[in-house]
Amino acid sequence: MNWIGILVAASLLGLIPASIASKKGRDFSIWWLYGTLIFIVALIHAIFLEDYSGSGNANMTTSSTKTTADVLLKFKEALDIEAVTQEEYVSLSEYYKNVGDNKL
Repeated sequence: MNWIGILVAASLLGLIPASIASKKGRDFSIWWLYGTLIFIVALIHAIFLEDYSGSGNANMTTSSTKTTADVLLKFKEALDIEAVTQEEYVSLSEYYKNVGDNKL
């Protein structure tokens, strides 16, 4: 694959984390550049971002009042996109189930 093809592919991949971050109230162009340069890191980072857009789910909690269920939901999303392995997911899930809501 030539350099132009690689640049086009990276530019297109950068759109994925940029659109996720944009929906969460972040600047699209900065996240596009971030996603273009280091796609997998930007994708995982974008998935775990807090929603600052104001258009998020009304049932979502703020970062200071996260529950174990909120954390486990984020881990499940990471598992679904294969950002973590099944073993990591089980390990992290067990840890947060043992910690409970009081220490998050």
